[in-house]
Amino acid sequence: MDQSVPTLQLSLISHAERPTFSYIRNNIEILAMYDSGAVVPVWCASEKALLKAYPNAELDQRKGFISGFGKDKQECKIYKIPEFELSEGDKSYKIENLYIAACKRPQIGCTLIMSETMFSKTDTFIKRRNRKFLELYFDKDKFQCTLKYFSEDKFSIAIWAQEE
Repeated sequence: MDQSVPTLQLSLISHAERPTFSYIRNNIEILAMYDSGAVVPVWCASEKALLKAYPNAELDQRKGFISGFGKDKQECKIYKIPEFELSEGDKSYKIENLYIAACKRPQIGCTLIMSETMFSKTDTFIKRRNRKFLELYFDKDKFQCTLKYFSEDKFSIAIWAQEE
């Protein structure tokens, strides 16, 4: 990969079965799992924890529904995080207005499931045997998120590069 392309190298937790890493937000450790099959990011901890980590998160008034947790569909609340950021040193990956589903699922074993859609405008590599990293390559400073509804019982998000 071109060395001039911004790269984040997030260290994976070695004993985790899935690509999982931690990051700190407002002095709260967030255990994040990258899920290549997820359409929307899902906050699996309590809403109270979400609002501690992201106090400016805004509750969307529409109802959301997600599936993939052993049930056909599950109602969830939808929150918009005005600025979501992952950083390493002087490099950061930012998404404005990131929409996430909030449904308390502590048995999942992580705080936040990061969906493939969050990284759809990046080159993403996971290497767990020799290099235990999730690497993100991106060419814009900031990305934008749009909430999409495909039907009244399912929603998804779209990420696009924000032009400066």
